[in-house]
Amino acid sequence: MTEQKFRAVIAGGSRDYILSIKRNLEQIGAFERCAVAYSGYEALDKIYSFHPDLIVTDIILRDLDGLSLLEKVQGCDCVKNSKIVIYTSVDTDSIIRKAFEYGADFFLIKPTSYDVFHKTIVDLLKLGDSYDQILEGSLEARIM
Repeated sequence: MTEQKFRAVIAGGSRDYILSIKRNLEQIGAFERCAVAYSGYEALDKIYSFHPDLIVTDIILRDLDGLSLLEKVQGCDCVKNSKIVIYTSVDTDSIIRKAFEYGADFFLIKPTSYDVFHKTIVDLLKLGDSYDQILEGSLEARIM
């Protein structure tokens, strides 16, 4: 893995969910900071101020759902270089389609093994800008 240290924002409604994701990201060893948010508007504030390299969010959030969060930051300079992973148990076709329309790079459906989560994050960060070119036209390959 590269020597570059990344910043992440993790958003979810459950403390256990957020701490589990944070712990998993810290085990990757490539993050200098993982900010956590327990509501959609808190996540929005952290994204605007933090300019994260990675955003991991659930769809179900207090006061602003994950799709609305993505819609609000879509096109913003603060997420221009961010990779966005939706990690949720909500997996309807319309939700998945909207997530990708609003800029999600990957959609992980809970429960997912640590190995799948870890590989997804490592691949997203390692491949950087070329990631979208590799999977261009293949949304199915970005849903697990």
